[in-house]
Amino acid sequence: MDATKQFVSSLDAVSLILLTVTLVAFLIPIFILFPPVPVDCSDVLRQTHSRAGVPLRDINLSRDSSPDHRARDGKSSTAQNVQIFPVDLCRGIEVQSDQVPSGSTEYNHLYTFAQADHQGDDNVVWKALSQEQFPALATVDVDLWVPDSNKTSRLLGKVDGSFLVLRFPWTDAGLQGILQRVSSKLSYGLHAVPEKEFLLPVSFPNENEIKAQGYSLAEFQNGDSKTMALNMEVELPVELARYLGAEKVGIFRVDKV
Repeated sequence: MDATKQFVSSLDAVSLILLTVTLVAFLIPIFILFPPVPVDCSDVLRQTHSRAGVPLRDINLSRDSSPDHRARDGKSSTAQNVQIFPVDLCRGIEVQSDQVPSGSTEYNHLYTFAQADHQGDDNVVWKALSQEQFPALATVDVDLWVPDSNKTSRLLGKVDGSFLVLRFPWTDAGLQGILQRVSSKLSYGLHAVPEKEFLLPVSFPNENEIKAQGYSLAEFQNGDSKTMALNMEVELPVELARYLGAEKVGIFRVDKV
């Protein structure tokens, strides 16, 4: 203990500054390579997939959300680009036509967010969310990740299928939130903000996947139309409902209803 005090007292101001700079220079790469926050879905997918297209920032989400209408809108962009809207009321994606060779309709109108409406006698109907109720849906980014034959991962092996990654701004309280802010700025730049991500498959889950993931069929209503649809709410982080200002939300696979 006495030796430590003697060492500190022997340091002058210049030495302390040099020591501090050295420690910071040593720690920054460690924070970048091993950020003190959980690994995001995008970080994992980046090992075997590539992101297709860019998010659409300025779109009119109040227009008709049907896949046919949006497909027509996509054709009006450019001959090489297509606009797709995988999740209703969230931001779309502009992709090159060769990135979606099977056509844009495969990626349109796959998912819809909904809220449970308890109608008595234990009867629950999930009703599709509207932009008027939850305007924050328009700020949720959607990324499309497609398999990349040029990428391999010894840890993950070959991962087939395309995936959607949904992102929304989120910062936890306290020390964890401070670490998230620091990590996002070190990784993505000074203007970056922390985000929460979650993963959804593009392909419709098979029976084994439905059982393994705990998905379930539930009554789903969109406008005046009611049907049974696949409820995949187990994939949603609890922070999403708080971000949207809802008590609880679910997400339904609607392209097969």
